[in-house]
This record gives sequence, structure tokens and C-alpha cells, in this order.
Amino acid sequence: MVAGANLNSTDVARKHNKRIYQHHQFEPSVARNRLGMVQPDPASWKTDDFHSPVKPDDYVVLRLIPAKEFYEARIPSYALEERLMKLVQFSLTIVASVLSYLAMSQTVVTVTALAGGVTAWAEFSDRKSKIERYTGAIVQIRRLLIWWNTLSDVEKAGMNNISTLIDNGEAIISDERVAWRSTASDKKDTNKDENQRRKVAATTSSGTSSDSKISPGGED
Repeated sequence: MVAGANLNSTDVARKHNKRIYQHHQFEPSVARNRLGMVQPDPASWKTDDFHSPVKPDDYVVLRLIPAKEFYEARIPSYALEERLMKLVQFSLTIVASVLSYLAMSQTVVTVTALAGGVTAWAEFSDRKSKIERYTGAIVQIRRLLIWWNTLSDVEKAGMNNISTLIDNGEAIISDERVAWRSTASDKKDTNKDENQRRKVAATTSSGTSSDSKISPGGED
């Protein structure tokens, strides 16, 4: 639904206020999260020391839920910045049009340059791609948690299901990090290619200029 409605670049996957969820399909006395899963008692949570073996339910609490909450916490700020950037770009475009109509050419140049700088910064920060990555990771983690919650206690004790939970969970988190590193590497490669093209163009230009200075009669 998220992909079909093109909601990957919005803040639909952020952590919403509890007042939004008013379905009342669960008893108030039962501590459940917004996915309908029984929420573990925080007092019973274990501390993640990053090397001790844990049970699958503890893995969900110590690894998957914190990762999902981390992504949910970052989406609202990025979405807000993305909206503000678009608003600033739209406003500068209107201002430039009005100033052009008033024949204030010098001011138009300044506003246009400012609009170009804002556009360049928006492309460099690439907040839309970040929102899409976080939204995709959140959706996949939610699906994995829903699948795990539908299993019985006997099924949760099976090694195949435990392996599926851990492998898929780590793959989701790892894929998000790899995508982040790939984006940074692509930007570096693009800058290197651009600098290389500029050097080649400068060398070609200087070579052509030197050849034009040789007189036709200078050859034997």
C-alpha cells in the first residue's frame, strides 16, 4: 500500500500520537503496541551487551524495536526539512518573477542565485532518499514483527523460524546501512568524475590554444 500510493517519501511511517489509533479492538488493561503485539514489561528487558546470547523475543526487544523506533524518530525532521526547502524554492521563484515584472534586474539576479543555492543544497542533502530508505526499513520490520507475532509458542521455538527472524532482521538493518554508504560513495564518485572532466577540458583547451599560436610558415 505504501509503495502503491507513493508514500515512501512522506512521513506516513513516523511514530504517530496514540490518539490517532482509536480502533478499540484490544482491552485497555493489556499493554500492546500500535501493531497489536503484547508489549513486554520494560522492567523485564535485558541490557544489550552486544555479545551474550539472547532468546528470540529478547532479540526483538533489543534489536528490532530500537531500530524501528530510531528510523521513526528521524523521519519527521527530514520530512519537515523537505517541505521547508520546497516552500523556500517556491517562494524565491515567485519573488524573482515579481521583481522581474518590476524591472529590478539586479535584485532578480541575487534572488535567482539564492534559489539556485537552495536547490543545490536540497539535492546535496538528498532528504527524499533518506525518507524513502527509512520508510522501507520500517515497513519491512513491521511485517517481520507481525509475522513473528502470528506464530505459536511451539513455532517460535523452531530453529527455522528463529533463523528467519534473525536473518531477515539483520538483512533489513544492513540493507539500510549499505544503501546509505552507497549513496555517499556515489556522490564522491560523481564529484571525482566531474573534477576529472574539468581537468581534461582544461588540458584540451590549453593544447588547442598553443597550437593556434604556431604560424603556418614555421614548418620546414
